[in-house]
Amino acid sequence: MKKVRLGIAGLGHVGCGLISLIERQAELRLPGRVEIVGVSARSRHRARVVDVDKYTWFDDAATLAEHADVDVFVELMGGSDGPAKFAVETALKAG
Repeated sequence: MKKVRLGIAGLGHVGCGLISLIERQAELRLPGRVEIVGVSARSRHRARVVDVDKYTWFDDAATLAEHADVDVFVELMGGSDGPAKFAVETALKAG
């Protein structure tokens, strides 16, 4: 079965929690069909509860949103305008 490839923008509590769950797929006895293709946030070097260095970093969330390897774009930056809105619009245009 094909893996679902995620692009995650926003690495606060919710974004890091999502990464943690995905990394624990085997431990949780989930099928392991979710893969993280890339991540994006305001600051690459901020301390986080998960290691994001193993994922491809995108400085621009919109670039991640339209990346050809991303099946599902997860916007967790928040806000109804600015970068969050632009990234979601870009993802929708990219299909």
